[in-house]
Amino acid sequence: MCGESPARGGRAADPRCAIRSAVMSMLIKHISVNVTDLEQARAFYEEVCGYRHVRTAHTTGFDGDHISCHLTDGNLDLTLLYYGEGGGSEKSPNAQPHIHHFGMEVENPDEFIQKVESWGGKVISPPGDVRVKFRIPNLPMLEIVPAGRWTKPIRKLMEKDT
Repeated sequence: MCGESPARGGRAADPRCAIRSAVMSMLIKHISVNVTDLEQARAFYEEVCGYRHVRTAHTTGFDGDHISCHLTDGNLDLTLLYYGEGGGSEKSPNAQPHIHHFGMEVENPDEFIQKVESWGGKVISPPGDVRVKFRIPNLPMLEIVPAGRWTKPIRKLMEKDT
């Protein structure tokens, strides 16, 4: 169990406790949501929720060609992913709106990668990619980036208002 110490007669630390502790001490800074109508989704988040547009990019990558529309509320990078009409085949995981993954900024990506792997996670990003995505048993896909990747552009946008 987490919190037990071998020095106090407890069992050896479970490697899952280290990642649980690391994850609980971080804030989620990024969520990607697959959408089937990019303009409608962007309008909803801007007009109803008060999010602001940061940037839109056409992306080609290991998870397919898509448009990434980044919005923010000043704290979170909300990315709307559009994979085209129908989002691929009906069997494609991108065919329906859903949370694609969530992301966290980390101070030490290499250390975090080791912790995730010790918990059974597998890196699925291409080697050398600054965005490291994982598949973790029974959990949604997780992405990590170096600290500041999402928060710096958000801060810059918010400073324009002051």
